[in-house]
Amino acid sequence: MAKVVHFDGKQAFGKDFEILDTYTNVQLVNAGLIRLFNKISDYEAKNDSVTLMGYQDVISSVVLEETAKLLGLSKTDANKLKDISYSDVFDFYAETADKFLAMTVPSVDSIKDVIGIGEPEVADQDDPKPKEVV
Repeated sequence: MAKVVHFDGKQAFGKDFEILDTYTNVQLVNAGLIRLFNKISDYEAKNDSVTLMGYQDVISSVVLEETAKLLGLSKTDANKLKDISYSDVFDFYAETADKFLAMTVPSVDSIKDVIGIGEPEVADQDDPKPKEVV
């Protein structure tokens, strides 16, 4: 059964996109993920101190470029992706990778989990209100 991923492009392009799991589209997503992982590796190799913001810059730029390729956008239209919800663009690309390749697109959240960066732990604090004795 064919797999299709929907991208709501009405806001920026006046139309929606339906991307079918054709061989060409599967290869585009595969090449895009390879490029993304290579860019992340390059970023890590070139920087003694990596940051979550640095990872976000790498991930977002590649996801925008690869989404534009997948949607077949012109250079002008590709720039419009920068002016719509990044979450929508990322979710579309991630869903495409998942449905077409059963792979996960790395995100800052997943990188935080891998390298062990999380929310700062808050020590248990006593309730400042006096406890009522019954």
